[in-house]
Amino acid sequence: MDFGLREDQELFVKGVRDFARGEIVPLCQKMDREGIIDSALLDQIRQQGFFGLTFPESYGGVGLDTHTYGLVIRELARADAGVAIMISVHNSVGSYPILKFGSEELKNKYLPQMAQGKLASFCVTEPGAGSDAGSMSARAEKVDGGYLLTGEKIWVTNGHFAEYFVVTARTGGAGSKGLSAFIVERESEGLQIGAKEDKMGLRSSDAISLVLDNAFVPDENLIGEEGIGFKVAMSALDGGRIGVAYQALGIADACLDAAARYSLEREQFGKPIARQQAIQWMLAEGATELSMASLLADKAAWLKDQGKSFGQTAAMAKLACTEMAGRLADSAVQIHGGYGYSKDYAVERYYRDVRVLRIYEGTSEIQKL
Repeated sequence: MDFGLREDQELFVKGVRDFARGEIVPLCQKMDREGIIDSALLDQIRQQGFFGLTFPESYGGVGLDTHTYGLVIRELARADAGVAIMISVHNSVGSYPILKFGSEELKNKYLPQMAQGKLASFCVTEPGAGSDAGSMSARAEKVDGGYLLTGEKIWVTNGHFAEYFVVTARTGGAGSKGLSAFIVERESEGLQIGAKEDKMGLRSSDAISLVLDNAFVPDENLIGEEGIGFKVAMSALDGGRIGVAYQALGIADACLDAAARYSLEREQFGKPIARQQAIQWMLAEGATELSMASLLADKAAWLKDQGKSFGQTAAMAKLACTEMAGRLADSAVQIHGGYGYSKDYAVERYYRDVRVLRIYEGTSEIQKL
């Protein structure tokens, strides 16, 4: 099990790191304040090919392996976790259902456009169906030439900008076996885009509600076949959780960097607080936890790249990395003292950003099942 990178992979990750520091970091406060990604930055992200990272080269993508992709997401999240989740959702749960289960017609129609920057969203969560995804109530009624979809989806990441929505809806009876998955285009009649959520964190990333009122979807936009929608969604989430783990690692990197730097600058009792053993222990424990969690995320990515079963390890990685990042963000704020509670210091944003990672794409409690 080798987690080392080839020279070309190292150069790719370094290029992303330089882009994140030079183009994303200067905009973080503005995007957090305004609650939306900067439009010029979004154009740059498209031009740089970030929306095609995991797409095969045959569909116009970059064709990254999972490990390198994870390290890219980590660098992006170190700069701004909201930008990282926008890219991660598109490259994982937004596109994987088509790549894994879609017909060749669906792949050829949608994947090249997605790789070039037409955003995708993943629509599973409903007002009455969160962790219990099998209980969702959105319905797909079979009609001549396709389906009419009716229902509401919430917490749809990328929905404000997305052109394509992967939607799960009920074509059969109760339970997970009655669900199917579809590609719904933004311009579909009967599809209504709701307002952006006013979120606590990840404010550069949008989340909306989606209302389907007899939205027509043609037969060819059924992903796979009827009755496998739950399998499609859970398979997508397995891979998506690796991305969330790396998002958490990126935030943890930023927290540790900020806390260590501040501890050298801040003096109390006549010396930098970095020389106080209590602070040293907090930093040492945080660095150790970060290193351990990194190995678990890398293992999940390696298993996926090797074509081995990775779902359980991905769940472990998401659980370990997100819980660790939450603790490290708390320590970073604590080390900053009162300044850590101020929006003038980035650790305040990290603290807000990291909280939802223990909830979305499967809560910490669900990862333990």
